[in-house]
Amino acid sequence: MKKILFILLIIINISSAQIDFKKAFLQNSGIGFHVLGGEVITLGLYKCGVSKTNSFLITIGFAVLWEVFEYYNDPIKKIYGSKKRFYTDAFGDIAGAGVASITLVVFL
Repeated sequence: MKKILFILLIIINISSAQIDFKKAFLQNSGIGFHVLGGEVITLGLYKCGVSKTNSFLITIGFAVLWEVFEYYNDPIKKIYGSKKRFYTDAFGDIAGAGVASITLVVFL
C-alpha cells in the first residue's frame, strides 16, 4: 500500500509544476466518467480475486491506455484547442481514476 501512495505522490510532484489544477480537475467535464470507471474496474478486479495492489495498477494502466486511444483517435486541436490542454485534461482523467481506485483499495 505504501508503494502505491509513493508512486502517486511522485507522479503528482513531477507534474504539479506543469499542470494547471483548475483546468485538470475543476473544468474537466469528463473526469466523472474516469472516476466511475476507476471505481468499477478496481472493484470488479478485486471481486474476481485480483489483489488490491494489482487492481490499482491495472486500473491505472487502463486509464493511461484510454488516454493514448483518445490521443490517436480524437481531433485534439478541435476538442481541446492545443496539445498542452489535452495533456492537462489527460492528467486530470488519470489522476481521477487513480484516486478513485486508491480510495476503494484503502476501504475494501
